[in-house]
Amino acid sequence: MLFADYTLGNWSVDAGWHWYSGLNKNGVFGPGQTFYAQDRVGSFATWDFTLTKRISLENGTVMSAFLNVQNAFNAIPPDVIGSSGNPGGINTPIGEDLMGRYFIIGVRGNL
Repeated sequence: MLFADYTLGNWSVDAGWHWYSGLNKNGVFGPGQTFYAQDRVGSFATWDFTLTKRISLENGTVMSAFLNVQNAFNAIPPDVIGSSGNPGGINTPIGEDLMGRYFIIGVRGNL
């Protein structure tokens, strides 16, 4: 994972890049075992972005309002395993899911 951020005054922008390296599906070959028609899984990447506004209240409390976009380009992760152990199942890389793009809006602060 690679992160970058930029702050100007009370505003900040953060970006995160998740990259999943391609791999070969390694089946155990023998009677009744899995053989893969496509044994190579390609690389996969997603981008996340956050826009944050820092807010100072009159009593000295500091809060932050933010908008976050996960999987900003709506990438679909590859199916990395296709064995008879989970027939018909979709197996995504660890840490990834099939949710696609989603937004989070929130406020952070100390009580």
